Amino acid sequence: MTTQPYRVLLAEDDEEQRQLLRAGIKRLGYEVIEVGNGSDALDALRMQNPPRIAIIDWNMPDISGPQLCEYIRKVESQMYTYLILHTVRNEMGDLRSGLAAGADDYLIKPSHPTELQARIDVGRRVVDNSDQLIAAIRGLTTANDVLATFSRTLAHDIRGSLTTIGGYAYLLGQDTNLPDSALEIAGFIGNANNRLKALVDDVLVLETATRAPERTAFDLREVIVDASADAPDIEVVVERIPDRLVAHRSSVARSFKNLFENASRYGHIPDRDLVTVYVDTEESEDKWTFIIEDDGPGISPDDRDRVFGTFVRGTNASDTQGTGLGLSIVAACARAHDGKVWVTDGSRGGARFMLSLSKPEAVPH
Repeated sequence: MTTQPYRVLLAEDDEEQRQLLRAGIKRLGYEVIEVGNGSDALDALRMQNPPRIAIIDWNMPDISGPQLCEYIRKVESQMYTYLILHTVRNEMGDLRSGLAAGADDYLIKPSHPTELQARIDVGRRVVDNSDQLIAAIRGLTTANDVLATFSRTLAHDIRGSLTTIGGYAYLLGQDTNLPDSALEIAGFIGNANNRLKALVDDVLVLETATRAPERTAFDLREVIVDASADAPDIEVVVERIPDRLVAHRSSVARSFKNLFENASRYGHIPDRDLVTVYVDTEESEDKWTFIIEDDGPGISPDDRDRVFGTFVRGTNASDTQGTGLGLSIVAACARAHDGKVWVTDGSRGGARFMLSLSKPEAVPH
């Protein structure tokens, strides 16, 4: 939970507007951090303990409100910042562009005190709920019993709500009587709903991979082919691998799927349409080591350890969307199989991921 006193960033270059909003925010019991331009607003949102709600003027010197929203969404990791654009613009096109840039809400100038309170109250609920979810996820990764219980509850409660939201968004999107602007907003809602569903699904997979799962024998080549189908823009070239693997099938399948999607998402280079991923093994007495190599920009040495953490994304991934759990799921699967995962430079300039899994006794065909 966010601690008191709750702080609100007020980024407004007009002194009169800033005074009015400052007074209104303080009457609501919040501490105000004031800035008059986009650069100072960015610095305030990047401080160690940043304000979690920001009211941002659309037109500011050096960095506009939508530009600031877009940047914050790209670099944001765990703590969610609720962004409210403050503007005289009230056309549907402005609403669309502001929300598409990453804003959560709008506050039209001149704002009424009641509306200001309502917007901030909504933002506080969103931030508090986000903090609760993040705190729960952190605890779940270290407590398997709590993790299992929470994951089932999370799946039931959140999926139910997301299904309802997605259903209404779909119905709105099919209504030919609505204007194009409303249909576009319905599309934004549907996309946001899908991102939340992906996050819930990844949390559930992470919970399963964290536990010591039951091992069975399965056709590894079949698993790899199925996993690569979800990344159709890459070519998976399978070299020497064991015919059968004794492991937790779904965790291994999800690990390869995430590694292939990682290559698909981050492994493209401008003058090539396909990313080639090689899967091979190195012999050892007790472990299989799978090598997944792509042709992309690679991963900075400074990021190579941290990319396997939860909700962590590398420097080269800042412009792409994702839940931030993909590689942490791979790491959890490796640990559950007495192995590990690490990344080095690839032979062709991209990234080379090494996934080792313990090798139990061979299972007869």
